[in-house]
Amino acid sequence: MKTSAQLYAISAAIILADQLTKAWVRTHMYIGQSIGLLGDWLKLTYTENEGMAFGVNLGFKPVLTLFSLAATVALVYAIYRMRRAPLLTRVPLAMILGGAAGNLIDRFFYGVLFQHMPLLEGRVVDFIHVDWPGSIFGWESFPIFNLADSAIVVGVGFILLFNGRIFPAPETSAAPESTKAQ
Repeated sequence: MKTSAQLYAISAAIILADQLTKAWVRTHMYIGQSIGLLGDWLKLTYTENEGMAFGVNLGFKPVLTLFSLAATVALVYAIYRMRRAPLLTRVPLAMILGGAAGNLIDRFFYGVLFQHMPLLEGRVVDFIHVDWPGSIFGWESFPIFNLADSAIVVGVGFILLFNGRIFPAPETSAAPESTKAQ
């Protein structure tokens, strides 16, 4: 059984990998540059996201950053509180925590360190670019994302996919058999 410390280590590994890849992109690429990995299907394309998932922008960036901070703290607490829960519940939460914290670091500090912007108003660095021929759901290509986003999506997907195993339905007692009329 994995302890909470081991689960936090999973989160920390995701944060480290996310921040290292973002640092590489920031120092080796310019905004808008693409590097093909698998032809035009998979590329590294450096973009900056001012909003949240898929570039949705709700306006006042410090509110989004503070909401992200609150969600991250809630995940830390949830992992601690669920320390006796099944592993299938806790590992996806650790993945979501790592991804949320990785993007939170960008929102908190990126603007101050790289863009001369106020604290809490940073942009999230995105760079994984999956492209496909034609249009799917109106998208010509999938939105560009990063390792933190991937960890969040995989964690949430794992919870949704295995929902019955992770959160089994409560057992209901069988209704007593009615007496047979004679």
